[in-house]
Amino acid sequence: MTDKPIPMTREEEYRNADVPMPDDRGDLDLTKMIELQQKEISDLVKDNKLLIAEIDRLRSQIERLKNLIIKT
Repeated sequence: MTDKPIPMTREEEYRNADVPMPDDRGDLDLTKMIELQQKEISDLVKDNKLLIAEIDRLRSQIERLKNLIIKT
């Protein structure tokens, strides 16, 4: 017999969506939204810097391998 999934609470739905909960009036806390977006942008910039460094490393390695192949 299959058990029915337990529905998420409203708080869990907002937490899973990574958005701030509305306050009692139903308004979203814009400060929290901005802070969350700033953190996401910061994380993206950090990730992009890591990716660019890895691309540079791989390019350098490819160049070394090309030089080895040409010399043989």
